[in-house]
Amino acid sequence: MPDDMYEKLGEDSGPDVRREVKKLYFDFLEDFRTYLVDFVREASVDLTISDIKVNPEPQKLFFGEYGGMHVVLKNQGRNSCYISTDKRGAYRLDPDEKERFWLNKETTVVTVSGNTTVGFIRT
Repeated sequence: MPDDMYEKLGEDSGPDVRREVKKLYFDFLEDFRTYLVDFVREASVDLTISDIKVNPEPQKLFFGEYGGMHVVLKNQGRNSCYISTDKRGAYRLDPDEKERFWLNKETTVVTVSGNTTVGFIRT
């Protein structure tokens, strides 16, 4: 068999070379599938878009995270909501406003009155 098995593939090279090329091809596809499944499994949290119903009772958004994460929050409702990581202050997120945050501790979200929906994507 020559050093480069693809060199004489178009010619009458015999069934063993074709079988070898077919095996390499299927091995490549199997490895690709494995790596793709691993990537999706690792990145599934980052690819998830979620939402939470927000009302005057404080709701916990994220807790139990170690190290922190980036998250994009969008107020999808008609009332402003407030996002806070402590009890001293909050970030106001107006209707249809979107903002990217770095969160490294428990986060709560609340409205002053009425209900709204906040969508979030971990990035």
